[in-house]
Amino acid sequence: TLLMQQCNDLRGEVATMAMALDKSMYSIIKIGKQNGNHALLMSLVDAYNRYRIQRRKRLKRRYAQAAEYEQKFSDPEASKFIFEKCKGFDAWIGDFYSEQQTQQFMTACQSSITCFYRRLMPRAPMHFYCPRYHEQIDDDILDIASYIFCAYHSVQRYASSPSSASSRLPVQIDVVIVVKAVKRAAAAAAVEVDVDDEDTKEEDEEEAEEELRRFEIGDIEQRLHGQSPVVKRRITLENGERSMLQSLESVLDDKACRRAIFIIDRRRHEHKQEHDISYCYQPNTARKCHAFEANADLRLNASLVQNCRVCLIPTPTPKTAMNANGDGTDGVDINVNNMRQADLFTLSFHVFSANEVRVYLYLHGWGTRFFIEDIKYFLPTFFEPTQESKLRNAFEKDDDRTFADKYQQCKNKCVDVQFENFYKRLINDGKTCH
Repeated sequence: TLLMQQCNDLRGEVATMAMALDKSMYSIIKIGKQNGNHALLMSLVDAYNRYRIQRRKRLKRRYAQAAEYEQKFSDPEASKFIFEKCKGFDAWIGDFYSEQQTQQFMTACQSSITCFYRRLMPRAPMHFYCPRYHEQIDDDILDIASYIFCAYHSVQRYASSPSSASSRLPVQIDVVIVVKAVKRAAAAAAVEVDVDDEDTKEEDEEEAEEELRRFEIGDIEQRLHGQSPVVKRRITLENGERSMLQSLESVLDDKACRRAIFIIDRRRHEHKQEHDISYCYQPNTARKCHAFEANADLRLNASLVQNCRVCLIPTPTPKTAMNANGDGTDGVDINVNNMRQADLFTLSFHVFSANEVRVYLYLHGWGTRFFIEDIKYFLPTFFEPTQESKLRNAFEKDDDRTFADKYQQCKNKCVDVQFENFYKRLINDGKTCH
């Protein structure tokens, strides 16, 4: 019932409800609820994500050439992660479970992670460079990183406000950056598709172009017509933190269990736009992704991921297509699943308290748990290749330490002490999740 009400995509098809995957997932959710109301399913998925990213980071430091890295790196499946890499299960549950029960529990953990990825949040790629057939972000990585710094500071200030403890937390804050441009990865451009039937090839190309047109972002202000309130501002790297916080304060209005979406449009072709423009809004109630369950005992934290699957940027709503709820009938909502390649860069902040903020990165249709260190070691993968050296210079060679100092300041912002402790106990090898 909770899945049906809060996270229907994770529930799966009715015909598969009795399958082992579903039973395992339900049991993990139930065990977490019975043990301190712990979001066990999300913690396991996040731990697997973080293990993969940390492993990638270590190997990329060791093997600096793409060919050598790809040869040495193997991305562990969930089963290998649970049964071979999680050394803490015995110490964690050994006093309560027999050896057979422990094995059954670990099998349920592995199955739950697999089910989550299949239905709700596909895994992030761990390639050396951006994968084939994907587009690369053609934007200034220092600007994007600086906006991430602004978001970390703004969210932390919102969470640390004196009124937050009693009235306005938890909340969900999604920061969506519409990048200046994208371009086809060189590896993808060089690929030749062997298609014997030219008619079939043309049909496939037309379908692909139609799919891109359906999810074209277009005029954001028009898309937000019918949403209320909407706060529009000119935003810069200098005023980003202040502007973001003021917009969030206005839209969330000190109400707990609400969702605010903050969009930064960096494109220059729309309306001869010369500056970055921000829009902050809350989806209307008709979309059923404007809030989440207020009762912590009943809440499924995966429902916040579900919200991002429903809508980030709504469909255009011409006045002729408006209904009583301000909902339009034309076009499609942009969300983390149908994002057009790399056009949208999204960070989702699940803000439960000042020291429990869970951050997720969504790009190319996949998602992963995000920590500020990923700016250095993971983010450049999805940018045009020259941006990685630009970022490295900002950290290692620039006499002006402003950028590096801002990065360091964010290390104590938007922390999640509970998850970090969970990861250490689960892996039990002395390594951290970031």
